[in-house]
Amino acid sequence: MKKILVTGSNGYIGNALVLALLNRKKEFTVRAAARRGSILNSKSFETVRLGSLEESPDYVEAFKGCDVLIHCASRGSMRGHEGWLDEAALHRINVLGTVHMAREAHRAGISRFVFLSSLQVNGPETPPGRRFYADSLPRPKSPVGKALLEAEKELTRVGEETGMEIVIVRPPLIYGPDCQNLFGEVKIMVDYCLPLPLRSCKRNHRSLVGIDNLVDFLICCATHPDAANETFLVSDGVDLSTLNIFKFAELIVTRFESERMVIDIWKDTDKIVEDLPSERKFSFKSGVNIMFGCNNFCSYCIVPYVRGRERSRNPKDIIREIEGLVADGVVEVMLLGQNVNSYGKNLEEPMTFAQLLQEIEKIEGLERIRFMTSHPKDLSDELIDVMAHSKKICKHLHLPVQSGSSRILQKMNRHYTKEHYLEVVRKIREAVPDISLTTDIIVGFPGETEEDFQDTLDIVRQVRYDSAFTFIYSKRTGTPAAAMEDQVPDDVVKDRFDRLLKEVQQISAEVCSVHQGTTQDVLVESVNDHDPSLVTGRMSNNLLVHFPGDESMIGKIVTVYLKEAKGFYYMGELCK
Repeated sequence: MKKILVTGSNGYIGNALVLALLNRKKEFTVRAAARRGSILNSKSFETVRLGSLEESPDYVEAFKGCDVLIHCASRGSMRGHEGWLDEAALHRINVLGTVHMAREAHRAGISRFVFLSSLQVNGPETPPGRRFYADSLPRPKSPVGKALLEAEKELTRVGEETGMEIVIVRPPLIYGPDCQNLFGEVKIMVDYCLPLPLRSCKRNHRSLVGIDNLVDFLICCATHPDAANETFLVSDGVDLSTLNIFKFAELIVTRFESERMVIDIWKDTDKIVEDLPSERKFSFKSGVNIMFGCNNFCSYCIVPYVRGRERSRNPKDIIREIEGLVADGVVEVMLLGQNVNSYGKNLEEPMTFAQLLQEIEKIEGLERIRFMTSHPKDLSDELIDVMAHSKKICKHLHLPVQSGSSRILQKMNRHYTKEHYLEVVRKIREAVPDISLTTDIIVGFPGETEEDFQDTLDIVRQVRYDSAFTFIYSKRTGTPAAAMEDQVPDDVVKDRFDRLLKEVQQISAEVCSVHQGTTQDVLVESVNDHDPSLVTGRMSNNLLVHFPGDESMIGKIVTVYLKEAKGFYYMGELCK
């Protein structure tokens, strides 16, 4: 029987965690630790006072006899018990205090340290059309996120030095009974007539996590052997719908004025709200939604159920938005939709995606046009022709295949075969010889055999993708695939995933090296993270290039000689 020590036990998460552990008395014993206030009902378990994390006290005696420590006492906001924290205090608590606690835990004989971090470590905005993953490059912007990232790095070093197992968990916004973390702060703002902290959610793929689900996961991280020295992003698995985000302030105010739960149900989800305010990460490029929802009902996907059916924006509204962005300094736009190829079908005056692209190309001052995601079944000859003759559409196409097996594609409800997909690739490569192709692939879909998997490897070898986003199939409650029989064993899935990844990486390195020795137009995006004497930019085919430059070049398109291919990026030099 393992003894688990929980810090921050009188907080919202720590409290729920202790109660959950008490309900599993046959498996665990609990020691609840807190800095201040009362600690639940101490008759059923051990309690201990730790004092302030800022003071770095001797914890050894308090920790002795415990097997695992779950640290829930770090600060997830700048608000402290005695008021607002400054960055120095935040650093002392979240970094120095946490690292000291980990070293003390090792001294006391604790074998595993579970650290409750935050999705703030990953950053405020996801890449267009993608989610955050545990191996995504952290880009924290807030002081809290930066401090937690530093704590994660220092904890990893402690684990390497001592052999103690470190597990890092980054949850998004947590909800549940009596949760005050969001609504309490919003209420204060409403009471004082302060502006609500609302931002555009157009480009963000975020999820919530229920307190019960988070607690269950933390317990799993405390005990499961495969969790050792891993970092996890945990959520309920369904994205937060933002269809009615424009009503958020109204709903919050109603909630607090009525002092009751407010449920806002739309009978139909065909409404598109224009002119919502947005905050751009980059001044020179921006995502632009051209449609919402999805009609495809792929058997593994929850999107059509939570985001509704396809709704296309009026082309005049799209053009007006892009013109406004260009006037504000934007030179590149990314057109976004679950399936951009089916754009315009529900408009009163139907317009194809290819026709929309032609209209956007006419906008003066706009230099580059990108788009995602394209569904293979709807990629038309008209679109291929427009891409071939365009001077602004980037030479990059993200074309998710998901599987190379026609049998599995049918079970996925993808509406194309392996042969059809290869024919589409042939057409686009014939029309645009220098096109860069990327894709999504799912491994381990229910019923996938070794033969099916070999078909996937075969299509990877035939197409020779510049890169591929590879995923292990995961159940989404409410989807047809979740109820399918013949779920593939985990060990088989992992083996196939590793083999696929090796194949993809080898081919990608070969494909991405073909431009070495050529000159290419590059949009400079940032000063290099690792070497401030370099800048980083992106070619039309979406590959990265690092070359000497300075901050004044950001947002400009320059010509660069590609000196050396490094597998997935190039080192170059600015052409005079």
